[in-house]
Amino acid sequence: MSELLILARNYLAEVEGCLELFEGKFGRRDIIKAWREGTLEREGLLNDTIAYQLHGRGCQVEFADHDVDFDFMDWDGTVGFDAWKLWTYARQFPERYPKLTSNADVEQELQLSIKAGEIKAVFPDGRYYQLVSSWH
Repeated sequence: MSELLILARNYLAEVEGCLELFEGKFGRRDIIKAWREGTLEREGLLNDTIAYQLHGRGCQVEFADHDVDFDFMDWDGTVGFDAWKLWTYARQFPERYPKLTSNADVEQELQLSIKAGEIKAVFPDGRYYQLVSSWH
């Protein structure tokens, strides 16, 4: 498995962990909808050491040693990723992803994974991507 696929899987697992924290604290995973309804503050704490900040279509969760920034592709809570989101996650762990040290590296590997059928664009504009189901 390529380093990019490992990165994407790890990133999505982190996002899932973040959503579980929201569900545990607020009883909801549809956090953007909750924010827009006024039932969830734009920023706050998930516990004593983990903060969050909602933005546009997504959220940044700040752990003591790293951040996870993610976007929702739609209102049902499906998360997608792009090269930038993957790179901002990977650059916090250079020892884990030594071949993905720049956004350009991630973009290049992302395009190779798309051509190989491992990752697919969700929208025609290619703004968000998902792992092909056999790679989950």
